[in-house]
Amino acid sequence: MLAAGSVGTTQIMELSGFGAPSVLEAAGVRTRVEVPGVGENLQDHLQLRAIYKVSNAVTLNQQANSLFGKAKMALDYLLFKRGPMTMSPSQLGVFAKSGPEQSRANI
Repeated sequence: MLAAGSVGTTQIMELSGFGAPSVLEAAGVRTRVEVPGVGENLQDHLQLRAIYKVSNAVTLNQQANSLFGKAKMALDYLLFKRGPMTMSPSQLGVFAKSGPEQSRANI
């Protein structure tokens, strides 16, 4: 069994000669077992965590840091299947330019 994450496992397999012969040959690796799908369709799921201070808003942290807030969130979920407990941990997604020279979002 091999476990080095999605990218690391693929790299180890290809360096060991498992993969698409054209890819292996281009990297100077002798093909031991032809497995065309190795390393294909990998995608980076980049996540950037930015923290901002806001005014005049009740945040999830404020709700979760009090017993009353926790109870309210739990009841809202149990009774109505809504509220903060129905959301995924990542609350915000943003596409942005890495610099002014970019014509459109690239991160």
